[in-house]
Amino acid sequence: MMITLQLLNVVKVVESESKAEALEAKGFKRVELPEKTKGKAGTADKPAE
Repeated sequence: MMITLQLLNVVKVVESESKAEALEAKGFKRVELPEKTKGKAGTADKPAE
């Protein structure tokens, strides 16, 4: 599982909880990314015809 963290305009992706905690100690905040959905791109917001 990859963990994404952000500090201002810097985004880092780490593999372990310990690395994430080290970055959080430096001021980084965890970023919740939306789950990837199956299907074609760009069709999620379009109403069914």
